[in-house]
Amino acid sequence: MSPVKRAIFAVVAFVLPSVLLVCVAEFAVRWRETGGPRAAFASFRPLDLGPAPWLVHDAELGFKLNPDHGSINSVGIRHPELGAKESGVARFVVVGDSVSWDLDGFVARIRARLDRAQPRRFEVVNASVPGYTTHQQRILLERDLLPIAPDLVLLQYCLNDNHRFLHELDESGHWILTPEAQHSSWTPDWLAASYLVKRLRWALLERSRNDREARDAFPWRRSPEFGNAWVDETWPDQEARIRSMRDATAFSGARLAIVVVPYGPQLEDRALALDATYTRKPQTKLREIAERLGVPFLDLLPAFRESPDGPLFRDQIHLTDAGHRIATERILEFLSKQALIETAPATEAWLVPVFGNTP
Repeated sequence: MSPVKRAIFAVVAFVLPSVLLVCVAEFAVRWRETGGPRAAFASFRPLDLGPAPWLVHDAELGFKLNPDHGSINSVGIRHPELGAKESGVARFVVVGDSVSWDLDGFVARIRARLDRAQPRRFEVVNASVPGYTTHQQRILLERDLLPIAPDLVLLQYCLNDNHRFLHELDESGHWILTPEAQHSSWTPDWLAASYLVKRLRWALLERSRNDREARDAFPWRRSPEFGNAWVDETWPDQEARIRSMRDATAFSGARLAIVVVPYGPQLEDRALALDATYTRKPQTKLREIAERLGVPFLDLLPAFRESPDGPLFRDQIHLTDAGHRIATERILEFLSKQALIETAPATEAWLVPVFGNTP
């Protein structure tokens, strides 16, 4: 056998067993972490959130609420059909995701509070869609919601919104996380998806006390879904989307405002003590964008930190009754302070909805 053939044979004899060994190790780690061989095989596919008959495909949005399902109207939001506004009625639209989707959440409570103050003076429309990002919210607003002539649009921002698409419908109608949402945007897909690589990385981090503390304090650093909010490169796109929403609402004679709901781990004493500036970075970025664009901005993180109530989150993202109660109070105060609604002192019905039409 020639030296070249011997070298090729040696490489092949080394590479093939090595690749096979890595594949076996990867499957073994997935088996251990998912609880069985079937789950291990399933873990190689995108995360399946199950059949979603309440969603339909949409060429621009990826998916939208199904008008033929439940209480979804023809616009594709969970609300009665919307026609022309009645005389003297102000239309207040909340554009958000699953955080503001709850039936008895802060949107419904704001509606009730305003209705008690001035019956039939306003119309609060919850245009939230679970799984939507700012990219999809912009399209929904500009394409489907501005034609219903809102007077005020409140954009609810969640810290997993710095993706173009977070979820998608597959061909069989299952709601799944996109590859972008499952894989870190700053590492190759195959590397970020490897359970074995993650396990080795965590083992190495365990050897360093400082790294271990930082990892525990800042869990978003290992979360592709939320970690994007701490990546500088994702914010120019966010600013472009918000600018487009501001300009479109202003052109239609409406106002745009932003409220950001914190991610649960941001409230932890440990994270704030280690690096408060880093912990609050997404809110700081969003506030800077809002100030540049002249968009009223509310950050709920301070109010959540100050609250003696709790727990405020069901799962670090979605709010409990206490969380919705705080959000309701702070948003109403914010709308009044920003003159998006006006206060009527010396009366129990203190909120008089008057929505400004100037940009």
